[in-house]
Amino acid sequence: MIALEATESSRPNFERAIVQYEFFVPDRGRRDEGNLIYQCKPLVDGCVDAGIIAGDHWQVLSTGHVKTTIRKGNPGVRLTFFRKSS
Repeated sequence: MIALEATESSRPNFERAIVQYEFFVPDRGRRDEGNLIYQCKPLVDGCVDAGIIAGDHWQVLSTGHVKTTIRKGNPGVRLTFFRKSS
């Protein structure tokens, strides 16, 4: 995971954050975005463990924009964290 490879000085430390999910799927198959987000739970937990975000509970992390795009041959997901003001 890229989060664990970052050096301490290059890791952002968000006390409160918004996470944006971008899913890249290989075709137009029907997919439930709620389930796609749920499948990202280990990724979010890894970001907590790496010190990128303070936690994943509702007081710390909010869900922002969710987007699904077709990208044949290279499916995946991108999580982007934004600092959330108090």
